[in-house]
Parts: sequence; structure tokens; C-alpha cells
Amino acid sequence: MSATQGPGKTIVLHIGLHKTGTSSIQATLKHNQALLRERGMLYPGFLPANHSQFFINAFSSRAEHYHANRRQGLDAAAIAERAAEQMDRLGRALTQFRGSTILLSAEDASTLQAPEVAQTRSRLDALAESVGVQTNYRVLLYTRNPAAFVSSAMQENVKGNGMRLDDSRELHIRNASGRYRRIHDAWAAAFGSDAVSFRCFETACGEPGGLIGDFLRTLGIPPEGIEHRLTNEGISDEVTEFLSSLYLPESGAGHGRLQDCKMRIELTPEDREALFALRGSKGGLLSLADQIRTWDVVADDMHFLQAQFAITYDRPDAGRITPGEKFATGFLQDLAQALPRLSVPAREALLHYLLTRPVEPLQHENTEDTPE
Repeated sequence: MSATQGPGKTIVLHIGLHKTGTSSIQATLKHNQALLRERGMLYPGFLPANHSQFFINAFSSRAEHYHANRRQGLDAAAIAERAAEQMDRLGRALTQFRGSTILLSAEDASTLQAPEVAQTRSRLDALAESVGVQTNYRVLLYTRNPAAFVSSAMQENVKGNGMRLDDSRELHIRNASGRYRRIHDAWAAAFGSDAVSFRCFETACGEPGGLIGDFLRTLGIPPEGIEHRLTNEGISDEVTEFLSSLYLPESGAGHGRLQDCKMRIELTPEDREALFALRGSKGGLLSLADQIRTWDVVADDMHFLQAQFAITYDRPDAGRITPGEKFATGFLQDLAQALPRLSVPAREALLHYLLTRPVEPLQHENTEDTPE
């Protein structure tokens, strides 16, 4: 029996985008697995909360280069074995689960190239046919204001990927061109344009129940009683700039590549906990000039979103941009309490940074806080 449109199981593929609250969605789905099952949706328990590694291992031709596989020391044979075992368990879930919907969530799925997306469809179809289950598909992605996306991605690169701000800024501005059109076209070609839906992250955050409520309602799942789990909260711009100043330029080869740079000092876990907890400004890592440069790069993509999904973002306007309130009262109060908790090297480095940092603040558009 082939996997075609018609009655049967629906496989929902939530493919991101990065920096649109995916970690919080995934943690919430994992935490509420039992309740979701009662409401007709399976979030596979044999996978971790984030299904990105499964997606890459099962469907990508570049799995050996994936950061999680490198970190775990997995070679091609180990990757193939793990992917085969998890695909087999997914097949059993298709036959054993009595509900109508199986959900997979992987923001790194949005990085798959068109041939890999086609391979995703082919392998899912083959799996469904092998267990005699008809499948329909839904592909869901959330979009985000391009300037806010770049700023948030820069913060995450510095916080978690050992990357300097300058390199991260250039990487994300350069890669912003045509992103949404490329993703849409690859997934629409494989799964059909009717199956692919893009939704606005900012609008979703303003809906009842926020982003997670919007996500569940979009999939026909009542959000009542679902306990939210918010994770991967962003750190302040002040701390992000400080961390970036610690990376040694010669250690990371630059050129906008995602790779760990060495630090001038070694931060302890306690140092990071204290620094990450400091209140401060957020979303101000791009100057007005860089926001406009970003917009120039993504202009065609923004026209595509508006025409295809009625998603509209406003171009940065100098009249609506105000200086970022870095090092405001809340940050300084937290800093005074945190300094005694920092190790001596971290405290000395932070004080040196505060005394030597440029005094001209960056600028950003005033927006309300939203989940990272």
C-alpha cells in the first residue's frame, strides 16, 4: 500500500525555523507526551525532545559532519545503524499508535538541501508502505523578523557555539538571502505545496497561550491542560558582547564558520550561571546600518512571504529606532550581586571589559520580549 493522500496517519514535520521557540515547543511536547497521546497525537518517546539528530542521520547525505555526531564520535557505520534502528521504531509506532497524528520536530530539518528533502519523503513513504499504513503529511515552519532572527542567532552562536560576534553577524546576514523561498520550494517539491505551511512567530507569540498554544491549535490539538516548558532562554546583549570579547581571534579561523574559538580565560559552570542570569538589553546586537543591510539582503524573501503566506515584516525605520538601553539599572544591580560569585579570572576579565568597552551604544528597534 503506497503512502498517498487519503485516510490514514498524518505525519507532521515541524522543521523550525531556528530561533523561533523550537526548544520550548519540543520540551513542552516531550513533557506532555501522555496527554498528547490521549488527544490523538504521538510525540515519539524513543527520541530525545529535539529530533534534529534523527532527521540528519536518517535523511541527510552529510550526517558524518553533523556537530552532534562529531561530538559523540559517531562514524558512518554507527550513524547508519542508529538511523536504521530509529526508523524501525518509527515504523512500529505507525502501526501500534491508535491516534491519527505522529509529530516530528527538528529545526535542523530546515537546513536539508532539496535532494535530501526528496530523500526524506521517499524514505518515509517506503517506511509507511513497508508496514501497510497510508500517510498524509503536514510541514510546518515558523518565520521571524529577519533582523531579530540575526540578532538572536548571533547571541546563540556566542553563548553556545564559541563564535565571535563579528563572524556570526556576517554569517547570518550572508545566509539570509532567499532562505524562506529555498526552504519552501524544497519541501513543497517533495511533499506538495498544500502540505507546507509557514506561520509568523511574532503573531503566534501574541495569541492566547502564546507560541505553544498557537502551535497546538494549528495542529488541531486542544491546548488546555498542556503544561508549558520554556527552555534555551536568551542571555543579555551586555553578557553576549563580553563573552565575544573573550574569544581569541586567531583560534577560530573566522570566515563566518561555526566553530569553537578558544577563550582567554576558562569560565567555570558557576561563572556561566551567574553571567547568564544577568538582566539586560536584548535584541540590540545589530546596528541600524546592519539591520538595513540585512533587509536589503532579504527583500525578495520578504515579498515571497507576503505573497505566499500573507506574512508581513516592516523594514527598519530610523524614526522607530532608539539607542539600546545597555548597562541600565537592572543590569548594574544584578552585576553588583554577581561579581562576588565569579571566579577571580572571570571577575578581572569582566571589569577590564567594562572599563575598556566602546561607550557608543548599539541601536535597535524597541520590541517586546519574545521566546528565543
